Amino acid sequence: MNNNNHSKIQSENTMNSTMLARLEFPNHQPQQSNDDKLQLKNAWGTYFYKADKQRDWKQNVIYITSISYIEDFWSFYTHTYGLRDLSNGSDYILF
Repeated sequence: MNNNNHSKIQSENTMNSTMLARLEFPNHQPQQSNDDKLQLKNAWGTYFYKADKQRDWKQNVIYITSISYIEDFWSFYTHTYGLRDLSNGSDYILF
């Protein structure tokens, strides 16, 4: 592996680690009471898919959180990286 490929892999790994840390410890405002929030009809599980060809699909899917209120969705949206900032093949999944 040449130095250019090695640097690219290190950069992607660093970005993925930083992205996961940002998801786990967002700098968000104090939580508002659920009584003041707009509840969704169904809760949604949010996941991050980390593109790693060395692992199978299940190993690459990382649970983030459950979203039950519209305000939680927008908080999630605000505190995550945009799709174009993720490493090639990585994605967010909502179930």
